[in-house]
Amino acid sequence: MTLLSVSNVGISFGATELFKNITFTVAEGERWGIIGRNGAGKTTLLNLILGDRETETGKVEYSRSWRVSAVAQEAPAGPESLIDTVLMADAERTRLLAAEVANRLPRIATTVRRMLPARMISSPTLRLTTNIVHAPWKPNPR
Repeated sequence: MTLLSVSNVGISFGATELFKNITFTVAEGERWGIIGRNGAGKTTLLNLILGDRETETGKVEYSRSWRVSAVAQEAPAGPESLIDTVLMADAERTRLLAAEVANRLPRIATTVRRMLPARMISSPTLRLTTNIVHAPWKPNPR
């Protein structure tokens, strides 16, 4: 089954033709790589496939079962490290971490109750809550 079909695609930047009449298909189970010198159009082609750029000529078509993921070539600006940025984008990992925290909270509360005197447990400054489970997990900046 064909997952991706690129037919007669072409892109130019002004008078400079980056590529023209590119045609290929990607079948289920195939793995592809794009290799070329700097400025050859690798990122532009990927942007066409991702739908981030329109073709000037030709067309790009996808199967209904097509799923594509991409990591930006440049890391976004911010206090997070590149690895933290990539890990935060993993929705399944975030869900599993939140579930792990939710499972540990009752045990943490029991341990705290055993360790602290009774007068401290009723203190308004010491309240354990499960509200943190509903917030997206975000690692501490390094």
